[in-house]
Amino acid sequence: SDASFFTPYGIIGLINQPDGENYHAPGESVDIESVGLYYNVVKTYLDRVALGSLETVNAAREEATAEAV
Repeated sequence: SDASFFTPYGIIGLINQPDGENYHAPGESVDIESVGLYYNVVKTYLDRVALGSLETVNAAREEATAEAV
C-alpha cells in the first residue's frame, strides 16, 4: 500500500478491506458477508466522523467569515 510512503513522516496509515484470498492474483476471492460488514464500518465512519468533521469545519469557516465582516 501507499502507507509505507507516509509513515517515515509520522503519518499513520490505515489499511482495511473485506476478507478474501489471493488479492490481485489468479483465484482472487472475497467473502461476501465481510463486504457487508466492511460497508457498514466505512459508512458509520463517514456518518459519524468525516461528515461531522466537515460540519465543524464549515461552521468555523462561517464564524470566521462573519467576524471578518
